[in-house]
Amino acid sequence: MSFPPYPAYKDSGVPWLGDVPAHWDVLALKRLFTTVGEKAIGREFPVALEHIESGTGRLIEGSGEFEGDGVAFRGGDILYGKLRPYLAKTWLADRSGEAVGDVHVMRPTADVVGAFYRDLLLTPSVVSVLNGSTYGAKMPRVSWDFLGMMPVVRPPEDEQRDIVVFVDAETAKLDAVVAEQEALLGLLDEKRQAAISHVVFNGLAPDVRKKASGVSWVGSIPDHWDVVPFRQLASKGRKTFVDGDWIESPYITTTGVRLLQTGNVGVGRFKEQGFRYITEETFTSLGCTEVCPGDLLVCRLAGPVGRACIAPDLDVKMITSVDVAILKPAPDVDVRYFVHLLSSAQYLGFIEGECRGGTRDRISRSFLGALRMPKPPLIEQQAIVAALDAALADMEALATEARANIALLRERRAALISAAVTGKIDVRHAASASRDARAAA
Repeated sequence: MSFPPYPAYKDSGVPWLGDVPAHWDVLALKRLFTTVGEKAIGREFPVALEHIESGTGRLIEGSGEFEGDGVAFRGGDILYGKLRPYLAKTWLADRSGEAVGDVHVMRPTADVVGAFYRDLLLTPSVVSVLNGSTYGAKMPRVSWDFLGMMPVVRPPEDEQRDIVVFVDAETAKLDAVVAEQEALLGLLDEKRQAAISHVVFNGLAPDVRKKASGVSWVGSIPDHWDVVPFRQLASKGRKTFVDGDWIESPYITTTGVRLLQTGNVGVGRFKEQGFRYITEETFTSLGCTEVCPGDLLVCRLAGPVGRACIAPDLDVKMITSVDVAILKPAPDVDVRYFVHLLSSAQYLGFIEGECRGGTRDRISRSFLGALRMPKPPLIEQQAIVAALDAALADMEALATEARANIALLRERRAALISAAVTGKIDVRHAASASRDARAAA
């Protein structure tokens, strides 16, 4: 569906805003919101950055351990994550509580519809502007001085409400389709897990003699398989089972040696995202470990903990971050089999149980290295991989399509919101239609 532009526009004088409807005002954000610093008493409803979902404006309710006094907020306030603004963490409070940590609490003045400005603050253009203003190399933050002076639009209050009605109605449709695609991914993952778990612990022969592995999460395995510590899967020599490197922000560049991060390690697959590099000079001076295509990468942080993938061939020299363990495989190891093994529900469930109770889910490389796991003969590893590749191919094709659909829908969602809240489309008539439809329902 296409929407018309406004009848008349004017130059906002702001590069990221461009032309805006002629009857809209452009003024500093601090003219519409005041920053709140009143200390909270008690902790009935603490909200920290980790409770705010990136890019959606939604709250993820959960517990946590917090130190120090937070800032009291009330319903209608906007909580904006001052730390790493590229994460786009913004929440319109629907109740009173306590903002803990790196959060700006903004209270609206008159003629302000909070939901409109929540959506405006989540637009990619605003996120980019605020992210470019940060101070602090290791923990970049946006100051209230900059945020408060940022020029924003102010449509008439009733028009702000119209835009919110439109955005809520249209994004609800898109979110419903995203939810369907995510449910499909969940179903495909369950089927994938079942297929993997059956074969990696039992092999392909249905009547093979079994023995107890002596490992709780493994159970019984074919009698002729070995059980070895994970570190024994590494080849001989130096730095064949090591952590990645500690790379601080000042070393990051836009070209050179590619830095793979924890977000690149998915469950059983490499995820192409976040392009960071260091120079060859930094690589040499820090004594970094090169990641080679075919190395096994295991993430020691949550998402889930212990997930693994094979390092791809990106046609560039690679390293990885300190929270990713690198295993350079021995000649009798097919890393594809062990990626399947480390993607099984049994393994991931065991690791999650071992991490439970800490403030942050993590495993050490020494724990991972001592972890005992089955090791079939190489020829069987290869046969299991071939069988799983055939069984999982159709499921992976469907999952790839679903992930692409989700990415496209989220892009469309962001573009629609941005067009509405910056006045590039006139949605007043569509908002009235949405109200009428809701009233009739």
